[in-house]
Amino acid sequence: MKQNYSRLAEWSDWVCMNLPFLSHVAIMGLELTNNALRNIESVYIDPIDYKEELFKSIRIFRRHDIPSFVYNHQLCTVDSRIWNNCSRSISDFKVIYLEECQSCALKEQCGGLFNSTKYKHSVGIQPIKEKKW
Repeated sequence: MKQNYSRLAEWSDWVCMNLPFLSHVAIMGLELTNNALRNIESVYIDPIDYKEELFKSIRIFRRHDIPSFVYNHQLCTVDSRIWNNCSRSISDFKVIYLEECQSCALKEQCGGLFNSTKYKHSVGIQPIKEKKW
């Protein structure tokens, strides 16, 4: 969310120091439904705009050997160094792929988008040209 993305790395440090017994951590992208949709201007931030913060957060969890997963993000909007942390987490009945996604080399590995985001989605959605996983 727009209100907390800038503290993602700080939060990750806190989790690692105070909850080292965790089996895993999941960082989830926002689904634009209900209150999130009603408050879209105050809560939505493009994943491209917090790409670096998300990478730093995952790097912190890696350093502490805490398995971490990124849910509800498209591979083209996150740093390729964390693609292995990204999960196809959107339910089949909620997932869509935009026209731009059809020629993506990693479409099968990508989680796609929530159908609720077809009108408001990242400006970074673009096909990845080669499988460099």
